[in-house]
Amino acid sequence: MKDIQDSENILTTALANLFAAADNDLSCKSDPRLARLREELVSTEKKIALARQYYNDEVHRLNAALQMFPNHLIAKFFHFGSRPSFELKD
Repeated sequence: MKDIQDSENILTTALANLFAAADNDLSCKSDPRLARLREELVSTEKKIALARQYYNDEVHRLNAALQMFPNHLIAKFFHFGSRPSFELKD
């Protein structure tokens, strides 16, 4: 999980740097392909955020269920444990 979080942080930083450089270049600002790329990335980021929220909700439900009787006995017998939420550093 940590590797995925680190990779997402690196990707976010790289894209921020790319768009900062493009904003400083007038020829890139007027390029419709760059505008479409931005729109696609915003759309993709929203989808990823929704998927991350769904994952975190399910992890929360699982972790809560593992605390209830008799679920915690069964989980302990089969070595099931709680799962971490997916969180990004800002």
